[in-house]
Amino acid sequence: MATHTSFVRPSGVDGSTIRIDSLGRLQGNADMQPFSAGTNKGLPAIWYVDGNVVSSVDGRTWGTAFKTLTEGLAAAQAYQTTSGNRAWAHRSKIYCVGDKFTEDLVIFAEKTDIIGVGSCNAGKKPCLVGNHVPVTTTTGGTRWINWQFEEVDNGIMFILTSVNVGIEFHDCVFSSRSTVATTGIQATAVYSFRVENCQFEAAGAAGGFSTGCIVLKSGVSDNQIFRNNQFAGGLGIVIDNGVTNVAGRIWIENNHFYNTTFCIDDNSDGGTGIAAVIENFAISLGVVANVFDINLLLAIGNKTSGSDNALDVPISAA
Repeated sequence: MATHTSFVRPSGVDGSTIRIDSLGRLQGNADMQPFSAGTNKGLPAIWYVDGNVVSSVDGRTWGTAFKTLTEGLAAAQAYQTTSGNRAWAHRSKIYCVGDKFTEDLVIFAEKTDIIGVGSCNAGKKPCLVGNHVPVTTTTGGTRWINWQFEEVDNGIMFILTSVNVGIEFHDCVFSSRSTVATTGIQATAVYSFRVENCQFEAAGAAGGFSTGCIVLKSGVSDNQIFRNNQFAGGLGIVIDNGVTNVAGRIWIENNHFYNTTFCIDDNSDGGTGIAAVIENFAISLGVVANVFDINLLLAIGNKTSGSDNALDVPISAA
């Protein structure tokens, strides 16, 4: 094993190269290069998308970027699923800049971070406009980071199923201001589904998301986490009667709600409710009794306000 500081191990998982110090240890503060090997010409698994270029090239640099997100996702998916690249334990990255990408996505990319680094108008995120139904190909482990999403035809922004196992949204805005969306995310039996630090934006409490910001449809829904989000519009989080869990609960934690009626409507497990509801703040235009429909045995530290009253949920002992 090389032990001299001049030796550089040529591949890694996430950053620049791995450097080894004179004792054979990983050098402090050393970055790590995205894994590169096999049939991808030895190049790192990083792709660039610029919605403002005239035409696509190979997506390898900003100067040769793809024009569409569809192309970037296809490249990352091809790389991640080619066994010769030995990328199954690694992640690809797609960096995107542009104003508005108007695309209906039908496939995501396995083990890939899709990172918005540009701006749309005065916002600090690129914007993706469309209806996205990536339900035919398994693409586990997709993460969306720093994006704004808008609807195109008053429908559902994202329809997810079990093929989207491990999907996550971080620091994203689901906007119902320009075109009113009925639903932000509809998910059916998606294991390990996470939404954190996101905003579901509507024009007031009633300005969209009439079916729900997040709607969980019937099926096994294990290990789902909705944390530190802001929900506005008609309904917040809606969980169908047929939603069940086997191992791993639904966690709804530390969110802020401003909705027309129910902020959390948990009808899962035949109406019993399986979601743990912890330290949320919820405002409804309806009466306070209709702010939450949840299993109180799985709730702690929530505060609610309705048109007639304000209450702790569950009610604190005197």
